[in-house]
Amino acid sequence: MSTIVPLFTTLLQKLNHNPPKDLLDYVDQYYQQNKYRGYQRSSRLAWQSKPIPHIDELQQVQQYVDDNIYCTRKLIHQPAWININHQGAYNVTHVHPDVDYTVVYYLTDDNSKIILHNPMIYGMWNHLTFLDDQLKKEYNMQVDYPIKPNKGDILIFPAFVPHYVESNTKAHERMSISWGMSFR
Repeated sequence: MSTIVPLFTTLLQKLNHNPPKDLLDYVDQYYQQNKYRGYQRSSRLAWQSKPIPHIDELQQVQQYVDDNIYCTRKLIHQPAWININHQGAYNVTHVHPDVDYTVVYYLTDDNSKIILHNPMIYGMWNHLTFLDDQLKKEYNMQVDYPIKPNKGDILIFPAFVPHYVESNTKAHERMSISWGMSFR
């Protein structure tokens, strides 16, 4: 009889906090004032703000994260940025260097998926390709992990995990706020 022990797992934490109206108003006002001064990192055909050192309206959400994250150490919230993906906009594969965790907070329902890419895929390609499908499913051993977020979802995952966002196929804008968290 064989024994299977999961090794070296990567955790995704998913929380949900209804976006506060004052935060939605802040994002809308910030975008209206800065929509011609966007910043392009991973986004294509979209708008991203430059990192914003402190957003008062985001504080209660960050406190909610602090109160609910599975972590034994205090985490420092780094500057956040606003993402607005218009129809056809997407984000290319990227990671978030210089932080320990990536946080994505969805302010709208999302019709497209964020795809987390297995960070060990190149070393595990044959292993994943030829493993029994049932075993891969049972232990969540995949090349990619797609998530279709809903309004209020907060995704927290290690910043070294490559990820991208599929193209927004709807006429309404997809809005989120992202930031990194670092160990003290």
